[in-house]
Amino acid sequence: MGYLGTLADYKGAHLAVEAFQRLRPGEATLRIKGETAWFKDYTGPLLEQALGISGLTFEGAVLPGEGYRFLAEVDVLLVPSLWYENSPLTIHEAFQTGVPVVATDLGGMAELVEKGGGLLFRQNDAADLHRSLRRLLDEPGLVAALRRSIPAVKSIEENAAEMEALYLED
Repeated sequence: MGYLGTLADYKGAHLAVEAFQRLRPGEATLRIKGETAWFKDYTGPLLEQALGISGLTFEGAVLPGEGYRFLAEVDVLLVPSLWYENSPLTIHEAFQTGVPVVATDLGGMAELVEKGGGLLFRQNDAADLHRSLRRLLDEPGLVAALRRSIPAVKSIEENAAEMEALYLED
């Protein structure tokens, strides 16, 4: 399992840690990739909470080019944001690399995942996120089924051509 992005309270990484902590030790791993120095009032306590949680690692900032490599190394991406996201780039990137997503049932996250490719959990509800993680571990073939249901993602070039065509319409 992975989390990729900003480590700030509104992005909900603490929910991922709390839900993961409820799993049995050694049952899964959670890799968190994001800059820990930007929001120290948030990341300081989060790093302390994570001490001693088996299988949980903080891997630091996402350097250019590392995002896709990180996604290629995880089975599922957690997107536990607490606020409305329009169309999160991390979900598009995960889908482009064939990685299912577990996301908050809110805004653009829900709209993207409702079409396939993942599971949704209630906003700001670590227990519900834990239930989703439990399903991934307890239901053989669920990750593979979610992977097969990932919708196609337009390339930037395809999206730009569509936008240009809309603007050129009479």
